[in-house]
Amino acid sequence: MIDNNLKKYKSLYLLVSGGTDSALGLFLIAKYINDNKLDTKITVSTAVEPQPHYCRNDKNAKKIVSIIKDMFPDININHKINFLEGYQRRKPGDPKTYPKVKAMGELIQNEKKDGLYDLFISFLTSLPKDEHLKENKRLYEKHIDIGPEDRKWTGLRNDKISGNWYNPFLNLHKKDLADLYEKYDLMDNLFTYTASCTGVAKVTDNFTKPCQDCFWCVEKFWAFYMYDLPQAYRL
Repeated sequence: MIDNNLKKYKSLYLLVSGGTDSALGLFLIAKYINDNKLDTKITVSTAVEPQPHYCRNDKNAKKIVSIIKDMFPDININHKINFLEGYQRRKPGDPKTYPKVKAMGELIQNEKKDGLYDLFISFLTSLPKDEHLKENKRLYEKHIDIGPEDRKWTGLRNDKISGNWYNPFLNLHKKDLADLYEKYDLMDNLFTYTASCTGVAKVTDNFTKPCQDCFWCVEKFWAFYMYDLPQAYRL
């Protein structure tokens, strides 16, 4: 699962949103460092969208980092919260480039200039396979407008360390991650506090529950047979 070349790097920069994918990614990286007794520092970076229109995912990310620290107390984990100033979410049907990609790109480039990190890690997954999309009308309809990233499932994309970037989940989709949550017995602790919903205040009772209608909610239900749990909104 984790590229053995990771042993070469001493300072990792992990993009962790507070959702299921990056929470699992942080666990697997921390476990790999712990199992191999590596002297590797982890910096977790959480990007927060402007308020008041969107939920503060940093609360979920902080809880996830806290859980991982308790699991692996000997690992050096630092957590940075970064606010995406000036970012405005693309409206459905807007053909322009998703502004969050630009905002995130600028953030990462600034971090690279500091020269403090050897390797940047993203936990972007692929979309469900075509046959899964065809079998699930809601999933298919919702996946059409989720941003400009090329997430089409092929099973052949480069998931190895390349330069100073690593994307270990490129050839996995959400059901694959659900299997890993079960394998590592993470459903009753880590999964509980992950939040995937990107619904606005109006459709989430002011961010107290998942909307159950955005792509990320629909995808999570497809993979785990459940939406965000209530505990994820009580932090």
